Amino acid sequence: MNRWHCVLQLFLARVREFYREPEVLFWVYGFPVLLAVCLGIAFLRRTPQPSVVDVQDVPELKAAAAAVLQQLQTAGLSAELHDEADCA
Repeated sequence: MNRWHCVLQLFLARVREFYREPEVLFWVYGFPVLLAVCLGIAFLRRTPQPSVVDVQDVPELKAAAAAVLQQLQTAGLSAELHDEADCA
């Protein structure tokens, strides 16, 4: 019983110290809420842009590259076939 009483008193002391400093309250509670609201307003109407997948055209694996390109396009992704320099 005595051990838990000490832990409770230590916890209460920490909480009291925390609430004595108003700037700590702002940085812990106010700033994250303010930041979330501002970022929510900034990105309110933006829809994510679809990614374009580059498939490298290797002369030895032309059939495999075409098959991968076909699978990506049937999955609804925007995929393009490029040579090694363009993919890099």
